Amino acid sequence: MTSEKFPAAARVVAARPGFQFNVCSVLVLAMLTPAQSFAVTHTATIHSAAETARVAAYGPAVVGTVTDSAGAPLGSVEVVVTGVNRSTITDDAGKFVIRALPAGTYHLSVLRIGYSGQHVVVVVPADGSDVVVNVVMKRATIRLSSVNVTATPTGTDPLNITQATVQLAGKDLQRSLGASVGQTLSGEPGMATRFNGPVANAPVIRGLTGERVLVLQDGDRAGDLSSAAVDHLNAVDPSQAERLEVIRGPASLLYGNNALGGVVNVITNDIPNTLPARLTGFAFGQGETVTPGGVGNFGLSLPLGQSGVVSARGGYRKFNDMKVGGGATQPNTHGYTANGTIGAALIRDNFSLGVGMRDMEFEYGIPFAPDAEQIRIDGSRRQAVLKSTIGTKNAFLPTVRVDGTAQWYKHSEIEDTGEIGTQFALNTQTLNVTARTKTGRVSGALGVQGYLRQYSPVGDEAFTPAANNRNFALFLYEELPLTRRDNTEHAAQLQFGARLDHFSVQTRPDDADEVERFGNPRTRNFNNISGSLGLSVPITVATSFTANVSRGFRAPTVEELFANGYHVAAGTFDVGNPDLKAEQSTGFEVGLRAQSGRTFGQINTYYNIIDNYVLPRA
Repeated sequence: MTSEKFPAAARVVAARPGFQFNVCSVLVLAMLTPAQSFAVTHTATIHSAAETARVAAYGPAVVGTVTDSAGAPLGSVEVVVTGVNRSTITDDAGKFVIRALPAGTYHLSVLRIGYSGQHVVVVVPADGSDVVVNVVMKRATIRLSSVNVTATPTGTDPLNITQATVQLAGKDLQRSLGASVGQTLSGEPGMATRFNGPVANAPVIRGLTGERVLVLQDGDRAGDLSSAAVDHLNAVDPSQAERLEVIRGPASLLYGNNALGGVVNVITNDIPNTLPARLTGFAFGQGETVTPGGVGNFGLSLPLGQSGVVSARGGYRKFNDMKVGGGATQPNTHGYTANGTIGAALIRDNFSLGVGMRDMEFEYGIPFAPDAEQIRIDGSRRQAVLKSTIGTKNAFLPTVRVDGTAQWYKHSEIEDTGEIGTQFALNTQTLNVTARTKTGRVSGALGVQGYLRQYSPVGDEAFTPAANNRNFALFLYEELPLTRRDNTEHAAQLQFGARLDHFSVQTRPDDADEVERFGNPRTRNFNNISGSLGLSVPITVATSFTANVSRGFRAPTVEELFANGYHVAAGTFDVGNPDLKAEQSTGFEVGLRAQSGRTFGQINTYYNIIDNYVLPRA
């Protein structure tokens, strides 16, 4: 039996402060290149009578055609409207229509594997007339990137982001795809995985993992227990993703608690955010040899009238015991995951509303040492999702986005005798309200976030008390162009923001035995102010220099504060310290990014200090 205690808070430097050198050179497939950003003024001119009739039926729209350099139309091109969670795909004639955008300025990212991506700025006028966009894409055999919607609330060209980021999409994502989010990202610069079997592993960013790296699904917390212990899986299958976005380094400004090391956002778009012209679908399959097995996924999207859409997706992953050296296998590492989603959306002028339900079932084993117990874990996660965007017709607050989730997670740790040692139940609710702001040349977002968590371990081997968490936050983020140019896409930018957080942990022992083990009910409150200041300076159209300083925090968990028992699946005896302080981080980072027709490179140097660092010890 291993004894672990959480010591009094100490000052440490996380992930060895110093120098990190990351260069991504020519790989395969496609990468977003900066190409040329340009403003498109509004016009009511449509190229054909058929297109005119189509737009007339749908209402005011952004209508476009995508062609290659020879003028041939390009189908299956993804067109993403950043900041409002909208996207569409071009048809076989290279045409696309995006409806129900409120008046304002938008940044489009035009992406297709094998072609250099394009950035386009469009202005949707208040008079209801249409916008016509013609985009020419050039062939490129490079890695895909795209506008990043995780690092900033406005959606930003990767060249202008002041923190190091990673993006995986398309064929590049499929090639890197693993059984977990951590495995999928483990080959990226500055990243690794904390491994405990095929699915019970977690991403490591700059040496930090667990409760210091936040995993999101479509911008919302995943609502599982993966960060609490090394034997718990992350309940998001990466095979569901359209793309992955990663912030390497502190991201407390936008995401608060748990984001000291970084953020991983698994973007699935399970809730429809565009209106397809017809029934569309996909199917995907992949096999593995080291962990024998495979995964299969399918999805369908069906338009309903002129403003409705429904979608469904399902997937199943099965894996056998892992192969190890000498042709042997690691016992008790087999299992499966199954997931499904159904979603529906109503998309109209100045308003969209999407709802959906997700379900995931899983069962897997934990690698064990000789003579140790063979523990298997069986569980599920269910999630209800709501996403809405409202156009206000207000110049200062042009759009408001509301995201909410309710999640129900549970799992049982089953011993080799077949008995259940411990059961864990976790219910979470999130609500995020983000308003885009615009004042002259300054644009950004103002947000309110709420997060509630009800945690209940059950069983004689439960090593923590039941507890409730509450987190309420207010943040402001703004971008200020520093040069007087009409086209601010290539202007030096100052990015700044501040955040106020209140976080509480309240234990609720259920009976006298739990009071004896864990003490009387107790509440710990943590209040914090976070902030970030960044600078992006374009050197050329394809090169930029960035610098960032940030301040973040992480409140201690119920395990770190109040644990007192043997965690069978992890093989540790955990004892908490109820007097721990919140961790406080100060991070500094500078970087240089360059993109051209066939290469992408970035160099980042960072220095990260964490005060009150909570470090388990024997």
